[in-house]
Amino acid sequence: MKKNIENLANSLGQNRIKLNEPLSNHTYFKIGGPADLFYEIKTAKELVRAVQMSIKHQVPYFVLGGGGNILVGDKGIRGLTIKNRADGVRTVGFQGKVSQKKANLNQALVEAESGAMLNKLARYSIEAGLQGLEVFLSVPGTVGGAVYNNSHYRPEKNEFIGNFLHSATLVDKDGQEKQVFQKYFKFSYDYSILHQTHETLVKATFSLKGGDRDKIWQRATKLIKRRNQRQPIGIACSGCTFRNFSASDALRLGTPNHTQSTGFLIEKAGLKGESQGKARISQIHASFIENTGGATAKDVLKLISKIKRTVFQKFGVKLELEIFLVGEF
Repeated sequence: MKKNIENLANSLGQNRIKLNEPLSNHTYFKIGGPADLFYEIKTAKELVRAVQMSIKHQVPYFVLGGGGNILVGDKGIRGLTIKNRADGVRTVGFQGKVSQKKANLNQALVEAESGAMLNKLARYSIEAGLQGLEVFLSVPGTVGGAVYNNSHYRPEKNEFIGNFLHSATLVDKDGQEKQVFQKYFKFSYDYSILHQTHETLVKATFSLKGGDRDKIWQRATKLIKRRNQRQPIGIACSGCTFRNFSASDALRLGTPNHTQSTGFLIEKAGLKGESQGKARISQIHASFIENTGGATAKDVLKLISKIKRTVFQKFGVKLELEIFLVGEF
């Protein structure tokens, strides 16, 4: 493995590679041990090459986007960590009328490279007078991560990013590029086929309908205000820790308005504000775990275990993680 890593580093350029880079510097949780090799790419072409070189030299690789929705182990990640900063966003096709003064778009195709921040894509589409992605304004993470896990804002309102995906470019496990369309992903709640295939998303194209730009902005800012009131702001965390529980459990328990929010059950279990080391269950939304300063992955996992155990004992609900565990623990 050591020789393979040396060959890979030489292929990518020793001046571009960082050794033992602390991944706590690159995650929203501010948690994570070192990456053996850390390589930052800035274009889709560089991303494809990095994946292909890793496959060629038989070195495991992990593509790191914005660093949200993951918990990196205290021992870090073996092999190559590819920091994805390929962030181009552009309109590649449209239907409608265009004059020198104004474009009236009925529908447009917007292409985003997988390292583009979701917030950047949402802002671009709103400014273009295109609706659908405004619910993701201010949501952390990249397009790659969002498509991988079919990101949502309010799943009960069917607000999933996969609904708007038209097509995508992937690199498969053999290093070959291929074009696929929306049905390929088999999207569902917190899921895409990429969970099974482990293919790398290079870029994605979204089909969006035209609308009134001012009204779209109004809706987006209203949703941001709602989100900021219900989620912790300004503290290190990785987003919602647990998936929503099932509708059948909500009916069985008689939750208010049939809510499926795990935060409701965690709070009812008396765990809001509970701590383990420097990891704490948020006082604002109990499905969020916060790093109050110096928390380790071990702290977070202990807190997760306590939450799962207590909620199951009190309510008979088995909670499932929404965040992904990455690396060695």
